Amino acid sequence: MSRTRVRAVMADLIKLTIDGREIQVPKGTTIFDAARLNGIPVPTLCHQQHQTPVGVCRVCVVDVGARVYAASCIRECDPGMNVKTDVPGVQKARSALVELLMADHPAPCIRQQNSGDCELEALAAELSVPAPRYPRRLSARGRDDSSLSIAVDHESCILCDRCIRGCDDVK
Repeated sequence: MSRTRVRAVMADLIKLTIDGREIQVPKGTTIFDAARLNGIPVPTLCHQQHQTPVGVCRVCVVDVGARVYAASCIRECDPGMNVKTDVPGVQKARSALVELLMADHPAPCIRQQNSGDCELEALAAELSVPAPRYPRRLSARGRDDSSLSIAVDHESCILCDRCIRGCDDVK
């Protein structure tokens, strides 16, 4: 690689700190991707690596020193940014978000009963989220088996938009 190309690549890198660790990432990298690439776990429910992030679940919130927490899957890194992914306030916010999602989620849901891999229930257990304090709303949303590729249990749906975006991407 030529010196000019090396300088151009280096100019496109920005420095930031995540959980006390100084890292460099290309401009335009999201906080979530910067953390993941550096082995720093940040939970998420709505984000999939092959899809454009939308930030609807907000479980990936991080402290960037602003008035409100940022959804790391959609917030790009800024030069000199100091990101905290695992401080008490962030943990409390994530737990509250997951608790609210669990309030409208059958536990255990059919997926958890059949295969043991419900991401929401696993995250609730990981975050030690207690049983929801809020009564579960009864819904008649049911199940949608109209697609040959995907079955949607609307009773367990957390409106993360992954299935909709996945189907749109395939079309």
